[in-house]
Amino acid sequence: MQKIKKDIAVVNDDPMLEFSRIIDLRNLPAKGVKDSFEALPEECDALNKRFGLLGITSLKVDVSLSPGHRMIEGEKVHAFDLKATVAACTTDAVSAEPSIVTHAFEYVCLFDSDLPNDFDRLQAIEEALEENIEVISGTRLDVGEIAAQEIALEIDLRPHDTSDDMVSEGDGWQFIAETSTENN
Repeated sequence: MQKIKKDIAVVNDDPMLEFSRIIDLRNLPAKGVKDSFEALPEECDALNKRFGLLGITSLKVDVSLSPGHRMIEGEKVHAFDLKATVAACTTDAVSAEPSIVTHAFEYVCLFDSDLPNDFDRLQAIEEALEENIEVISGTRLDVGEIAAQEIALEIDLRPHDTSDDMVSEGDGWQFIAETSTENN
């Protein structure tokens, strides 16, 4: 696989996306591409603001994207296999301790024109393929946006303060509302 060239990568033209790394699928080589990219400090700040996080200080994505095909309801359609690992250096707001959060993910990317508009049928296709589907509108895939969403879901959003107003509830935290125990 080769690195992503300038004729494949497209400059972000959507100011609403904080960490956009768009790949133009029309120019993807038959063997695919493999590359890494990092977020700029201002992109990390924007992601923190967007996702309500306090401490992404750096973000790196290692990605490979390969063209291929899948059988969808008896028809052979274009597909792109996306495999990526995203790593974020985060700082916990309570303890101020830095930590590294890594997350690997895979998607099969399919053009929306090759898929049914019916949500139930689309869900059945995803279950039949046993793969996560990313639907592509047009010919561009924003790998940065996918990575940003994936890492935001992976970062531990729980508070790490175990003061009296919180109790541990399995894998999450539950805030305890103050209640009156007075009986009249």
